[in-house]
Amino acid sequence: MKEGFMLLVGRKSQHQNVATDSSLWKVLVSLKTHVDRCSYWVVGDGRDDIEAWEDIWIEEGLCIAQHNNIPQEIQSARVCDLVDAAGNWSWALLQPWMPRDMQNC
Repeated sequence: MKEGFMLLVGRKSQHQNVATDSSLWKVLVSLKTHVDRCSYWVVGDGRDDIEAWEDIWIEEGLCIAQHNNIPQEIQSARVCDLVDAAGNWSWALLQPWMPRDMQNC
């Protein structure tokens, strides 16, 4: 686990300043890269906000949907749908289609 700020990051949005933003917000946006290096996802039980394929929650810049064709039956999966009752990855669900190098992240 990384030390530093506990901050939920990783949505696929570009953070850009606009003229109507407060000066504080503009400073925060300019610091995003530095904050991202010291932050991590708090996955919890994986039932709420984390979309397994669309969010960048595994590692910086890794959005699985951008690198793989997700099978139709699991396209709307949340992280909780990909683990068993003990919290281990459901490899039987992931291995048939996910490249081996991604399985080792």
